[in-house]
Amino acid sequence: MNKELVELDQWIKKSIQSVPKSKRMLVTTHDAFQYYARAYGLTILGTLMGINTEEQPSAKMMSELISEIRLAKPPVVFFEKTVSPTLIRAVAEDANVDLCDESLYSDSIGPEGSGAETYQRMMAYNTRVIVDALGGRTGPPPLAFSSPP
Repeated sequence: MNKELVELDQWIKKSIQSVPKSKRMLVTTHDAFQYYARAYGLTILGTLMGINTEEQPSAKMMSELISEIRLAKPPVVFFEKTVSPTLIRAVAEDANVDLCDESLYSDSIGPEGSGAETYQRMMAYNTRVIVDALGGRTGPPPLAFSSPP
């Protein structure tokens, strides 16, 4: 297991490094990717909500996030599978930035057949979505994470 995690960590680092430095930023629905961003050299540009997915952002919070996005011009805005994309879609539209076509797993692993059925596969899935959306290349993940169990 430890060897698998080391291989996954190295693959994620290499994948993130393929993203141009000017595009290594995340805007997400809620604040679930701080550790990931810190570990792999991404900047959290902003989040619509804090860690609590049930809180509703104020108009001021949304306006500030839209301003940050307009200023930094990230390639995309991300949303998570467990949160409705309605508000973040509105933020992305107002900021004139695309919403990522694929959502991220943040609060749980994915269901069977999703490609994110384990912690390791979830990390590989999220990395592929993030890197592809930010203009990088992931290459094949370590064999242990390349296909569903």
